[in-house]
Amino acid sequence: MSTHFRGGVGTGLISNSVEIYVRSAGFRGPGDAPLAIPFPGGPHSRRPQPGHFTVVVPVLGDEWIVAAEETSGPWHAYARAITDAWVRDPRHVGVFPVWEAASGGRPSALETLFPQQRIGSPRTPAGVTPEPRGQALCRELAQGMAQLVAADPGGRLQVFVSHTRQARTPDDPFGPGALADLVMSVIGRTRLHAFLDAVSLQPGEDFARRLYENAGRGAFLAVVTDLYSTRHWCLEELWTAKREGIPIVMLDALTHTEERASSLTGNVRRVRVRPTEDGWSEQDVFRGVNLLVDDYLSYALWQHQSTSLRRYVDESTTRMSFHPPEAETLTAELKRHVQTAAAPSPHGRFSVLHAGAPVRPTEAARLRDVASLSGLTFESMTPQQFVALGGDRMRENGGTYMSDALPTDALKGMRIGISVATSADLDRLGLAETQFRTVLGELAQLVVTAGGKLAYGGNLRPDGYTIFLIEQMRTYAPSSRPLLNCLAWSEHRKLALSELEQHREQFGRYGEIVCLSVDGEPVDPAVGRGEAPEPEPDPEVRHRALTGMRRYLMGRVDAHLLLGGKRGGFRGALPGLVEEALLALEAGLPVYLAAGYGGVTAEIARTLGIDGVPEVPSPSDATPPDPRFLDGLRRLRAVADASTWTGLRNGLTDEENRQLAGSHYPQEIAALASRGLGRLRRSP
Repeated sequence: MSTHFRGGVGTGLISNSVEIYVRSAGFRGPGDAPLAIPFPGGPHSRRPQPGHFTVVVPVLGDEWIVAAEETSGPWHAYARAITDAWVRDPRHVGVFPVWEAASGGRPSALETLFPQQRIGSPRTPAGVTPEPRGQALCRELAQGMAQLVAADPGGRLQVFVSHTRQARTPDDPFGPGALADLVMSVIGRTRLHAFLDAVSLQPGEDFARRLYENAGRGAFLAVVTDLYSTRHWCLEELWTAKREGIPIVMLDALTHTEERASSLTGNVRRVRVRPTEDGWSEQDVFRGVNLLVDDYLSYALWQHQSTSLRRYVDESTTRMSFHPPEAETLTAELKRHVQTAAAPSPHGRFSVLHAGAPVRPTEAARLRDVASLSGLTFESMTPQQFVALGGDRMRENGGTYMSDALPTDALKGMRIGISVATSADLDRLGLAETQFRTVLGELAQLVVTAGGKLAYGGNLRPDGYTIFLIEQMRTYAPSSRPLLNCLAWSEHRKLALSELEQHREQFGRYGEIVCLSVDGEPVDPAVGRGEAPEPEPDPEVRHRALTGMRRYLMGRVDAHLLLGGKRGGFRGALPGLVEEALLALEAGLPVYLAAGYGGVTAEIARTLGIDGVPEVPSPSDATPPDPRFLDGLRRLRAVADASTWTGLRNGLTDEENRQLAGSHYPQEIAALASRGLGRLRRSP
């Protein structure tokens, strides 16, 4: 479940403010309960702040059941605190238990503490293959969360099924009628409610009015068969859903040809439904339905988020939209804007603030062309871009409106260095290594879409951060090699020359690999060696090579961000992030300390006097502490104690630096760093 809901960079659940924590490890050590959950309205430490909504999924297994029988023990108290929060504030706290223990026997204390309806046990008719339990768990959790956020926890999400029963041949065994029946059967095995005209419309009802009413509410599932785009009512239903901005998923079930696809079927998430020996694939239909429920959760969160954002924008010139703009929806918005505007737009501008990932440059250019026909300039922006560039503070400080606060080249000419390494504190903080990637992806997205570039000094392992970053560049960056990757002598000597060349081809137009000498100077990696790898055997030389790489990196960036890091088991003369922090501060570079994930970055922030850093008792990678680690902290403390110390000089206020140092939220970390960079870029 945690993997499913974490998603990826820019996906609906991630970018629309869902944060996932896994609580299992004892906070103070074995036998203790995990770190306390911050509930809305309840007592909590300064960081992390509780969200508007808190959802808990207690996994009720044998070990917790046994531990909770001790009524004075920490695990019983932990369970009691969850249910007490739910009883106190059911409008903002949801509890969705999952049963993993062996059945039978008398009810346990833990079962009494969690009386809520369990998830993950859908109804399966006799003789039908059950849906995989993991899928059902994720769908029911998403539905429960969406209904909680939408203030309808007892209601059922409606899925409008748009389809045509018209087939090319009447005897087609894979006809659209059979597929529509399968869709209804699948939905009938869930906790969802389906609206299908052939079933839901009652005799004598106003056919058109009821279709329009229902096509624009809940969620929309389009069953696209060969003749779907030729049916008038199918397109009317689809346009209604797009105009109302509700979640849409298409089941792509084309079997022959589609003579002419409608433009309305573009820019929509699709799931391919394949024919099998026995008919249509039931598993594919489940995938489509489950994706639609996920999107509805994103939609419910967006509705809540957009309410908060409205006070920062001028609604006479800015529209809020769940879906990114496209030609059809933008045309309708522009028409309405021109017809209803009481006065001309300031500076002739019109903007859309939307959920999800940023509009890609080619699409954005076409949308600007459409808007220009109305005599308007056009911009689109995600909430992350909006906050990063200070849009959330413009109106309250008497500044300009959104369209004046969002220059697309805000970071042009700046290169941002990144240092990241795993943290031993993640388990006890309820975090996961995959969230590092989300932070990197969100930061990369914001920096490159604002015209900036990135630099990193990482290896080229297939599962490493370097390869992850280059994939982000391919998605969001222009083809001007915005990523600089610096390879230390000890790293590129471990690679065959042909492998190194393959990586350079993989980077292509989106990144540059610079191989360095032991002292950190650019070098031809082929000089003095053959095709085979020649690893550096001398540990002292490897230490020098890492320091040389870091010096080279600091000479080519305008600011530096640190995240995580090891206190022990590192390979250099100092912990990598400590050395990079020292070099950056000595070079007078702005430094951003994302210390909410613990590790060395948290120690650096504390040493430099930054408040808000999470406390982790007895870190597992600092017992006993490495003398090199302690030496690095002493050198950092000397920097902070010097009379010339003026702080991190990163464009953020003291409060914003405290917020950055304590944050677990990838979007908040990326937005704060980008905000500081933007201020530095705009300062004289």
